[in-house]
Amino acid sequence: KRYFPRWEVNNRICYRLEAASSLHECRSRDLNCCGACLLTNQSLEPDQKLKLTVYLEEDVCIHLEGKVLWSKPDEDQQYLVGINFLETSKKIQDLILEHAFEINKKNLVKHWFKGWDGQKQSDSIVQ
Repeated sequence: KRYFPRWEVNNRICYRLEAASSLHECRSRDLNCCGACLLTNQSLEPDQKLKLTVYLEEDVCIHLEGKVLWSKPDEDQQYLVGINFLETSKKIQDLILEHAFEINKKNLVKHWFKGWDGQKQSDSIVQ
């Protein structure tokens, strides 16, 4: 289980390999403060570093660096690629959380307060 939940999203993402100049566009499958799963037509190798632009909305984007953790073929001749974000600032993490909360408030609250039923616990001490 992840500490930070991933939210299923279909965001536009542009990336380029660290040492390359060509830009590739793909879509996200899911996203959290620490990483994402991309759906791309390019196979990427574990440990490759990427420069990413993630569009949280049409006119709101964040710039990140990431590292490929894994890559596997999809049934539609594309690839699912797991990315770990590197050195993500608190400001960018907060922006991701803010947008994720707006996308799916119910699931976010359920994840953070799992096991909490909303009932006040008794303050009495059992002896």
